[in-house]
Amino acid sequence: MSGSRKRPYDFPRARPGAETHVFRCKSEGMRLDQYLVTRFTGYSRTFLSEMIREGRVLVGGAAAKPGRRLLADDEITVMLPEAKASVPEEMEIPFVFEDEHIFVVNKPPGIVVHPARGHLSGTLYHGLLWRFREQKAANPDFRIGPVHRLDQDTSGLLVYAKDEKTQQRLAMALEKRNVKKRYLALVHGELDFERTVVDGALGADEAGNQRVAVDGQDARPARTGLLRLAAAGGFSLVECDLLTGRCHQIRVHLAALGHPIAGDLLYGGKRQTDSGEPIIDRQALHAWRLAFEHPVSREPMEITAPLPADMAGLAGRLGLAVPS
Repeated sequence: MSGSRKRPYDFPRARPGAETHVFRCKSEGMRLDQYLVTRFTGYSRTFLSEMIREGRVLVGGAAAKPGRRLLADDEITVMLPEAKASVPEEMEIPFVFEDEHIFVVNKPPGIVVHPARGHLSGTLYHGLLWRFREQKAANPDFRIGPVHRLDQDTSGLLVYAKDEKTQQRLAMALEKRNVKKRYLALVHGELDFERTVVDGALGADEAGNQRVAVDGQDARPARTGLLRLAAAGGFSLVECDLLTGRCHQIRVHLAALGHPIAGDLLYGGKRQTDSGEPIIDRQALHAWRLAFEHPVSREPMEITAPLPADMAGLAGRLGLAVPS
């Protein structure tokens, strides 16, 4: 463990060397694997579950199973392994568009997009390395060039470039806000408005808990357009137009309105009802539509990805009509 004193739950994103963290549970009743995902932000659920199975996670000094229900004040020990170089990993990745210059994937929920400190395996990038292993071996200039990311538990569309020049063009288009990104979110509460724009600067939460806050430290302007598509059963389906691109922007703006995203534990959402009935086991946010000019052909492109099964199922149970 690092010699510097860490605030509770202020975990690093993993360093090259092995680390051990000891802390106490503050959320009674959660599954161990789900609890670790909320506390070790940036780590993939697959990676954390595998650590539990390998005996690297102890509860009360003893190895535990991923589905163990935690008690308040349980002592949890997490032993992170040393970081590894990125190696291809076979995984199923839904492709929705591909040509010689770019490709667009529909990221499933629960997958970290790109390796960094703490993302030692199981990221989308590892799967893309496998998908394009032959191209990378044959062409040293081939790249898997991301231009934007999604949170681990957010599903939906991501666009990548296959060469440096195309990646630069896409990045410039994104910077100039010429890449239009729209999301679908299932939120708590029935919105009493049809359309609005939330304008609230975002910065790091002063509590140092990895949250983003309106008017937080070093806040930068942030604007989100919201359109209520349907409301019933104490929930609403909302289309979110990302007018700027700040970290956790949609999640924070909706929470600030008093309508946190269902399943978003970090910002006040719930994953089960007060009676214990399941709602959804991740934040119900989906990158639904991308519109941009092709960086090489200059043709206008608009790509959509339907709601994944968990969000579609929740919407169906609530009687909320989902756009095609």
